[in-house]
Amino acid sequence: MNTLRLLLLASFILATCLAKAQVFTYTVAPQKGDCYGMRPMKCMQVKKGSEVLWSNFYSKIEGFDYEPGYTYVLQVKEKRIKKPAADGSSVRYILKKILFKYPAVVNDKEANSLKTSSHTSLDDTHLTNP
Repeated sequence: MNTLRLLLLASFILATCLAKAQVFTYTVAPQKGDCYGMRPMKCMQVKKGSEVLWSNFYSKIEGFDYEPGYTYVLQVKEKRIKKPAADGSSVRYILKKILFKYPAVVNDKEANSLKTSSHTSLDDTHLTNP
């Protein structure tokens, strides 16, 4: 009976830990876009998983050094922060792996769209393989 209780407790703890940290695929655009937090700033443009539209990414990804002019495909671990700062994110983003890094060819219309909008539809056909 005690063994069963310990096994159930261990299963619960393991399930809880797994639920707090998940790994996702992020695509990062070759240039940052205008965004607004406490003040106007530049944010990475990101597509998470199979999303089609770019979104402003206000946080940083620990271990990732963004370099403009490249499109990245990353594996990112998202970990919930138990007691986040009042003005901070409730999620910690940690780079697990850079899957791809492509030099990007972006036409002027798409570049302007990324600069002026938090969502655009830059498709992957404009990527070149190194």
